[in-house]
Amino acid sequence: MSLNKFFEDYRLCIFDEKDCIRNPVNGELEYNYIHINEVDKGCLNVTKHGINVLKNDIILGSALVISSGGATCVHPNSAIIDNNSVLICCGDSIFCLGLPHLNLLWQTKADLATCFGIYRYQDEYVVHGELEISCLTRNGEIRWNVEGKDIFVTLNGEDVFKIIEGYIYVKDWNNHVYRINASTGQILKDRYEILAGLPASGLMYVSISQDEIPNFSEGFVVRFFKSDGSNWVGNFQCGWTNYSRVFDFPHFNKTVVLASGACYIMIDDNLKPSKILGVGITDVYQTGDNTLILVDQTEFIVIDINNDNVWQSDRISWDGFKDLVFSGDTVSGLAYYPSNDDEEWCRFSFNFRTNEIVGGKYRIKTKTKPWWKVW
Repeated sequence: MSLNKFFEDYRLCIFDEKDCIRNPVNGELEYNYIHINEVDKGCLNVTKHGINVLKNDIILGSALVISSGGATCVHPNSAIIDNNSVLICCGDSIFCLGLPHLNLLWQTKADLATCFGIYRYQDEYVVHGELEISCLTRNGEIRWNVEGKDIFVTLNGEDVFKIIEGYIYVKDWNNHVYRINASTGQILKDRYEILAGLPASGLMYVSISQDEIPNFSEGFVVRFFKSDGSNWVGNFQCGWTNYSRVFDFPHFNKTVVLASGACYIMIDDNLKPSKILGVGITDVYQTGDNTLILVDQTEFIVIDINNDNVWQSDRISWDGFKDLVFSGDTVSGLAYYPSNDDEEWCRFSFNFRTNEIVGGKYRIKTKTKPWWKVW
């Protein structure tokens, strides 16, 4: 893969260099510069990225950066241009080269394994590494770095790293989300903790149910950590399914709790939910722009965290879905239709942006006023 960056009248082409180009006559590498740390010269497993500087599609200069550590490839976040320099992730290091000549300004080993991406933040650089998140000064000095409980990468590679209004949000292999102060490197404490059961001591838990029942048996128990340092425990009344999970959105001060199919939206440090939705939720799909699509047994519920908007689709199935596939803005699969003796499962698709439904057999328009309770 190659990546194009632009500087003044020049175009930089950065590319994966697996088979280094050599002069057919003398066998020497065909680059103006070869940048490699002395320690890495004896390593067999190294990553190599090439850089060409072009003007009017004519190559004016070139460089090769070589580093050990985990293998990297060129992608949109693996290099940035800052003033008169280009910064490139290669293996476990960040290379800073001067423009337009590609001379080495500095090289910093920014991760114990692999540097996945580099981002400009204020007057410094934040590096998304495999084992560390680090902040580099403009001179390449590491000002702070932090580690997590596991590697900072997920199985599907989606929505792993973001910088939003001074905070870094990064996921590890177990989909645990870390919130890091981009200026200080401080990992902020989790806003919640799922408990195995009701605590035997401490403050009395808070019972949270759809019908405001003051006391009921143990449900889905979550401890919340408030902004003032205190905490409280919520005992959420369960719904009808086995699906329980917590989705936290610190940037919006919202937490969505799924308690065995019942959904509760918690805002700020409030001990009462702002909305309570459904009892038969079996799964949840999260988009990259903070939208949750809740799969109920007969329809879908959409929660737009950004705009505090909640709505539900028309009823699509008599009772249940299967073989669901989420792609783009659409969920498709099979809806249950027992009245059809030949084919009980009917194919459908649902666009959760436009509420357009294609296929399926059951059609009852939802009421204008949602049935769920709003505090």
